[in-house]
Amino acid sequence: MGITARLGRHARGVRLNVTPLGPLEWLGAFLAVVTGLIHVYLFLRTGFLPFLLAGAGFFGGVGLLFTAFPRRLLYAMGVPYLGVQIVLWVLTGMGSFALGVFDKTVQTLLVGLLVALLLIELEIDLIEEVSTVWDDRDEE
Repeated sequence: MGITARLGRHARGVRLNVTPLGPLEWLGAFLAVVTGLIHVYLFLRTGFLPFLLAGAGFFGGVGLLFTAFPRRLLYAMGVPYLGVQIVLWVLTGMGSFALGVFDKTVQTLLVGLLVALLLIELEIDLIEEVSTVWDDRDEE
């Protein structure tokens, strides 16, 4: 079972996850751990607290992926979280340039993956809605 499997019931309009992680989710978790480790390393090297907080945010996101926290919400929160970090890195002078370029490449890949996962979720909802409409029509 992967991302295309049925994902459970809605709770106040937010889908709760009931399926195991698929390959795209595992890739996202890997990318988040990579950038999280980079941020913890930068904190240890510089003592700059925002690096530690950013790293903790990535590890927290990966942790939430393994809970009943709605994946769609996690993906939607991850896009601006990453976007702000990329923009801040550019605006602050692109420090630790080689490592920064690698990290921002990882983060850009993660943004693309999160957007793709969100689009897949929306497609699943659309398919479920169409099926419900057709099922209701058949009952009439």
